Amino acid sequence: MKRLENIHLILFDWGNTIMVDYPDEVGPMYQWKKVALVDGMEEILPYLFQKKYTLAIATNANLSNAKDVVKALKRVNIHTYFTYIFTSRDVGYKKPDPLFFDSILKMVCIEPSECVMIGDNYEKDVVGAHALGLHTILLTTQNNLDQFPKAEYIISDIRQLKNIL
Repeated sequence: MKRLENIHLILFDWGNTIMVDYPDEVGPMYQWKKVALVDGMEEILPYLFQKKYTLAIATNANLSNAKDVVKALKRVNIHTYFTYIFTSRDVGYKKPDPLFFDSILKMVCIEPSECVMIGDNYEKDVVGAHALGLHTILLTTQNNLDQFPKAEYIISDIRQLKNIL
């Protein structure tokens, strides 16, 4: 597997990429009765942080702004790994609109080729990022890989990032 080089910013989707999105819970995630990390996240975040990547969240979470996301991250003790939190409420655009990703890149003064977007939703997390020139990684357990042509990498476990980055 070819490794990505010259990546400075790693954008993660939030729900079902970093933290489990429980469909039976309502309201902002920081208020949920239960919260949990996606399997492997407790291992990969310290690894990426130690490698000096800038880590950020890029989410469409309708009910949360950046401060709300931080409150949820604090519940699972991972808030210190993230330099930036971008929500559609704060950015003014929603994924998969390439303007969502373009706005983020302009805010952090980084080129698309220096950034990778990682998420579990092909249409929202991969398609718009790919259109703008970001590297893309889809987190999925689906076996029909031909249906994801705009995903540069497809992984079934977040720990596989060690082989890519």
